[in-house]
Amino acid sequence: MDGFWKVARAAGVENPYHAGFLQLVCVADNEQELHDKYAAHTEYFFNNMLHIYPGFADPPGYRTIDTIRAGLMAQTTSFGRAGQEESTFDELRDAGNVVAGTPGQVADQLEQVINDLRIGHLMILNQFGSIPHDLAKENIRRTAQEVVPKLRHLWPEYEDHWWPQNAVVRDNIGATPE
Repeated sequence: MDGFWKVARAAGVENPYHAGFLQLVCVADNEQELHDKYAAHTEYFFNNMLHIYPGFADPPGYRTIDTIRAGLMAQTTSFGRAGQEESTFDELRDAGNVVAGTPGQVADQLEQVINDLRIGHLMILNQFGSIPHDLAKENIRRTAQEVVPKLRHLWPEYEDHWWPQNAVVRDNIGATPE
């Protein structure tokens, strides 16, 4: 995001809501549960699903191969992966490819991502790879109820001109109606 913010600041833009970022997130009660529930699915996603032949990454003539390579390298830390060893769940966490932990750990990590990248629109992906439906629902519910409320205090000094005007922000997402 450094390049984006350099250009944005030169144009007089400081509002973090001009920027968005997609982050994969896994929430569990402890390390063992985290590994049991999410490690295999995360490894499958990163080691098996991100193989894109460079020629298919963009329409012909839209960007140079070097630009495409730079973009993919920044997002997945690899390009083509052929011949490379597969990454483990812990390696993917350490590299920042996935934010995973207890609700408190995830909130702390996401706050750091938000501040470091200066983003106002964090798009959280709780279902990826081979995560089954019920586990995805649990991960979404826990993130919405136990993590997101801890992030609402960020960027109060900026107006989000892009949030839908009639959208309701609820802190009881996933709660059972009375």
